[in-house]
Amino acid sequence: MKNNIIKGIIFLMGLFKVQAQDVTLPFELYENKYILIKLPAEKDSLTFYFDTGATPTLLDKETAGKFGLKANYQQKVSGAGGEKVYDMVLNQKIFLTKDKNIDGVHFVLEDLSRLKSLLEKPFDGIIGNDIIKNYVTKIDFKKKQIELYKDSMPDKEGFTGISFNFKNNIPIPQFPITVEMDGGWKFSGDVFFDSGAGLSLLFNAPFVEENFLTYKLGKSFVTDSNNLSNKTKTINTKIKRIKLGSFTFDNVPVALSSDKEGVSSYKEYLGILGSEIINRFDIILDYKDMILYVKPNHLYNNKFEIPVSPIKLKKSENGILISSVVENSEAEKLGLKEGQKIISINGKVTNDIAVYRKMLSQKNKNVVIKYQDGEEEKKIKLKLKELL
Repeated sequence: MKNNIIKGIIFLMGLFKVQAQDVTLPFELYENKYILIKLPAEKDSLTFYFDTGATPTLLDKETAGKFGLKANYQQKVSGAGGEKVYDMVLNQKIFLTKDKNIDGVHFVLEDLSRLKSLLEKPFDGIIGNDIIKNYVTKIDFKKKQIELYKDSMPDKEGFTGISFNFKNNIPIPQFPITVEMDGGWKFSGDVFFDSGAGLSLLFNAPFVEENFLTYKLGKSFVTDSNNLSNKTKTINTKIKRIKLGSFTFDNVPVALSSDKEGVSSYKEYLGILGSEIINRFDIILDYKDMILYVKPNHLYNNKFEIPVSPIKLKKSENGILISSVVENSEAEKLGLKEGQKIISINGKVTNDIAVYRKMLSQKNKNVVIKYQDGEEEKKIKLKLKELL
C-alpha cells in the first residue's frame, strides 16, 4: 500500500512538472492579427505588442521619457539605405508579473509614432525574444493567454513539431515552406516565423527578383507598405497554395516586398510568415531544443480576407487621414490621395478608425467618401470590389 501511495505521489509530481506554467500573461487579440499584453510598471502598466520577430525589445521614446529612461549606449547599424544609430538603455528589468521579472534586458528606444498612427490601439513597445528565449512559451488563442514554462513543459498532446534554426545568428525561428502559384510554379525556401507581421506571407525582395515572381502573378495591385522607419512599394496578389509541414492553405493573399533594407531584404530566404497564418495555430516555442509545436485552433478554417478597400487609413492629431491609395484604382482616378482628411463615410462622422475600416471592408457595398482636399471639401462614390 505504501509503495502504491509513493508511486501515486511521484506520478502526480510528474504531471505537475509537465503542465504547471510559471507565468500566465492574458492578451488581447486585435483584428485576429496582433497580440497585445500588459506588463506591470512602476506607475501603471505598459502595453506591448508580442512579436516573435522582435529580436530586441523596442520601447517608445515617449514612454521612456515618462519613466525617466535615458539612453546610455548607442549602436550603429548599417543597411542598404545607409547607417542608423540606435539609442539604447542597457541592463534593464522587465516585470512579467509583480513578482516575476527578467533581468539584463536592453531596450532599443524608437519613435513608434509611425506605427501608432496606423493602428487603433495605443501601445508602449514591442517585445518577443527577451521573453521567449527565457521560457518555453505557449500561446493559447482560445484562452487568450501566453503561458511561460521555466523548468517544466506544457502538454504537447495534439501538437505537431517543426524543427527550426537561427541561421545567420538571427534569433527568429526559421524553417522551410513550399508555395504554389496559380500557373503551376512551385517554390520552397526558408521563412522567418514573425507573429508581428500582420499578413500571411511576404516574399523577400531578393527571392522575388531571383525567381522572376512579378512575371508569374495573376491579378495584383500595388500599394504602399509602412514599417518602423519608412514606406515602400508592395505588390499584393493571391497564390494557389502554401504548405507548412503537413498543413496546407489554399487561395492565400500574399505580398511581394521591394525593400532594400531590413529582414525582408535578406538573401537566402523565401520571406516572412506572418500572423494571418501563425494565429490559426496554438503554439509552443521551445528555443532550447529549437522546436516549434503547432496545433490548429478555432481560427484555422477561417477564410482569408481578400482586400476590397482601395485606401488605407491612419490616425493623426488632425483626424483620420488617407495613408495610401492603391495605384491605378478607381479611388485614385477619382482623386483620393495620401494625406487627405476623411470627413465622413456614408454620412458617418467619427474619430474611431476601426469604424471606417469596417465600413470599407464590406464587399460589393457602395460607399460615399467625403474628404478634405486642401481648402476644399469633396465627395466621391465607390463600389467596394475584391482587388484580387
